[in-house]
Amino acid sequence: MDGNFTAFYGTTCLSSGPLPELLRAAKAHLDGGGPEPLLVFNEETGQ
Repeated sequence: MDGNFTAFYGTTCLSSGPLPELLRAAKAHLDGGGPEPLLVFNEETGQ
């Protein structure tokens, strides 16, 4: 998937950028015991 994505947990922005970069940040967050769930949005479509 191309484009930029943004991930949130609650109202906090975890990461924003290309999907591979965002997934690395999300994995590190969850592996570190961070709160769930994470919401991920495609910045182009808003989905």
